Amino acid sequence: MKTSTTILLLFLLCSTLVSYGQGENNIWCFGTNTGLDFNAGPPVLYPSAMDAFEGCTSICDASGSLIFYTSTSTVFDRNNNVMPNGSGLIGNSSSTMGAAIVQSNSNPNQYYLFTMTDIAQHTNSLHYSIIDMTLNGGLGDVVVGQKNILLDDDVEEKMVVARGAGCYTWLIVHHYTNPEFHAFKIDASGLDVTPIVSTSGFCNITNGYTRGEMKISPNDSNIALVNYENPWVVELHSFNNTTGVVSNAIDLDTIRAYGVSYSPDGSKLYVPTYSGNPAALYQYDLSLLPCINMTCRCCRMCRR
Repeated sequence: MKTSTTILLLFLLCSTLVSYGQGENNIWCFGTNTGLDFNAGPPVLYPSAMDAFEGCTSICDASGSLIFYTSTSTVFDRNNNVMPNGSGLIGNSSSTMGAAIVQSNSNPNQYYLFTMTDIAQHTNSLHYSIIDMTLNGGLGDVVVGQKNILLDDDVEEKMVVARGAGCYTWLIVHHYTNPEFHAFKIDASGLDVTPIVSTSGFCNITNGYTRGEMKISPNDSNIALVNYENPWVVELHSFNNTTGVVSNAIDLDTIRAYGVSYSPDGSKLYVPTYSGNPAALYQYDLSLLPCINMTCRCCRMCRR
C-alpha cells in the first residue's frame, strides 16, 4: 500500500500546484516578495509585496486576474499595496495554514478572510474579516467594524475550505488538544458561527495535534492530516459535504511529516518526511483500502 522514494521538494510543490484547474487559483503569492503565475502554461515568477514564512493565500477572478492576497497579518490589493484598513489582522505567517479566503454567497463583491494565529503564541485562535471590493476605488478594503472577529479558539494550525453539496461552502478547522473537527457553513445567509462538531481520530492528549498540514480531497469527500510533533500521525477521514460531519478515521501511518497532498484524481496520498537524509516521499494507494468509500464502520485494524 505504501511506497517511498527520494525527492526534491520542488517536485512536490509543482505536483501539488498543477492539480488546480480554475482561474481563481492561477496566481499564488507566497514567501518573500514572490509568487507563481500559472495563467500562461508553465509557471512564471510573480512579484508580490509580502513577507510570509508559511501561512498566506491569494484569490483571483475566474479569468485568473489577481484580486488580493494576504500574509495573515496584512492584506494587499492587486497592485501590491496594503489596503487602507488591511494591516493589524490577527494572524501569523508562521501558522502552517494560517489564512483562507471564501467568496460571499450573497454578495459577490465581498470575501471572508479567515486568519489563524501561531501555536507558539499560545492563543490558538481563528478570526475573520470582511473584504469589500467596492471600497478603495475598486481595489478593496477591510470593512470597518468587520475586522478580526473571533470565530473559534483552541485550534491548531490546520484549516481547509471544502465545497458543499449545494450552493454553500465549508471552512474546517481542527481542535488543538483532542480529535475534534469544527466545520463552519457559509451560504446565502452568511457565515454560521456555530460549527458542526465531529470527533474523529486517534490522538487525544495535551498538545496532541499541532503543526502540519490538513488537506481536503479533490472530490471533497476525504480529509487527510499529518503532524510533525509527537505523536506523529498520518490520518485519513471521511467528510460529508452535505452535513459537515467528519468521521471514520483511518490510521495510515506513524511518520514525522509536515506536508500532505492528494493526486489530482484523489486515488493517491503523498506525504514527504519532515526529517531524514535523504528526504523521502511516501505514496499511499488509497484504492487498496477496503473502506476507501468510508461507508462501513469496521475496526481500525482492517483499514490498515
